Amino acid sequence: MILFPVLLGCILSTTCSIALHKYIPKDLNTTKWSEFSHVIEKNLQIQNKVYAAGILMTIHSLQILFCIPMLHITKIFCCYWLGILEGFSLCVSWECLLYFLSLKCVKKTCLRDFQKYVSEKRSSGLLIFSISCICLSNLPLQTKLLIFTFSDISIQEFLIGSMIPTSVMTMKNVIVGTVLAQSPSQSSIAIMTIIISFSLVLKILSTVYFSSNMMLMMNSLENEIVEDVEDLVELPLLGSEEIHVNVEKTCDDLDKDNIVVMEVDHESESESQEDNVP
Repeated sequence: MILFPVLLGCILSTTCSIALHKYIPKDLNTTKWSEFSHVIEKNLQIQNKVYAAGILMTIHSLQILFCIPMLHITKIFCCYWLGILEGFSLCVSWECLLYFLSLKCVKKTCLRDFQKYVSEKRSSGLLIFSISCICLSNLPLQTKLLIFTFSDISIQEFLIGSMIPTSVMTMKNVIVGTVLAQSPSQSSIAIMTIIISFSLVLKILSTVYFSSNMMLMMNSLENEIVEDVEDLVELPLLGSEEIHVNVEKTCDDLDKDNIVVMEVDHESESESQEDNVP
């Protein structure tokens, strides 16, 4: 479930990187971004906003579902081609819809450690914050959904938690796209660089936070499974001993009953013989 999209994402991202590495800008140079935009428009034959929106939504879906990188570039082009309001609305609504459809396809199975973690976060009022950190991380969507799959988190709670980082990170990319489209000054580029660097640090910290929590829960779950297996291994032995004892007791009881029956039969035969004596 997790390995396939990650492998497919690696293959697709490697292919895209090889094909576009000469054109992808390495900085916030306006001229380079304009040239990169023209290359994409020419290769994909983008002629209007509707076609551009369809292309961006398709790429966005692959990036969310199959962990393909450069999601920020897709969101920057949403603003670059569609405008601030249209680009922001499209990115946020489409990403939330992808989350919703993924949540609807999940078969929930509550596990004790996951549920304990969720209950603690919910009682302390940090559940939405934890979900936001999970959605902000660089992990695949299938990994992010583990906390939803193995606990009683509702779809509404998960969507609220995912909408916060989606809106914030999309707004960041929309601002960057707007600045690039308006020939920014050096000070604006410096501010954009700081914002992008800060967002990268946040994503790394969120990934570490979520991964460490998952590792602790999986380790606890593994220990719980080992203990259950050991208990199951011991059960047949105890059962066989009890059955053996019960069988022995039953056999002894049967022997005693046979002895009693034999004695009764012997006494009845003796009485019948005495009756037959004249």
